[in-house]
Amino acid sequence: MEGTYEGMIHISDQVIAKIARKVVLETKPIVSMPKGIVENFVKRMRGVHAQQGVMVDANQQEVALNLTINVTYGCKIHEVCYELQRSVTKEVEHMTGLMVKEIHVTVEGLVLS
Repeated sequence: MEGTYEGMIHISDQVIAKIARKVVLETKPIVSMPKGIVENFVKRMRGVHAQQGVMVDANQQEVALNLTINVTYGCKIHEVCYELQRSVTKEVEHMTGLMVKEIHVTVEGLVLS
């Protein structure tokens, strides 16, 4: 939440998750974002917002994200993850004005073509 002269602005974790998810699914060679049991557990226990493949932990000025992805066999996984971190950071910061503190990427699956 951010205070302005006119009042408070709050961007929900769900909105941040949707922004991140859109960027992830536009990044090649990422093919999907699995929804795991861990996401559901964390969501219930910690109150952290979880949307398929994206967990968001945000406060008034910064946000941390955990992304879970599946990639295509043969790609350079570390390069894909680095580019994903850069792209998601750029888009979330641009659209929300929040600082992205960290983005953790878990590669859960490898899809054979």
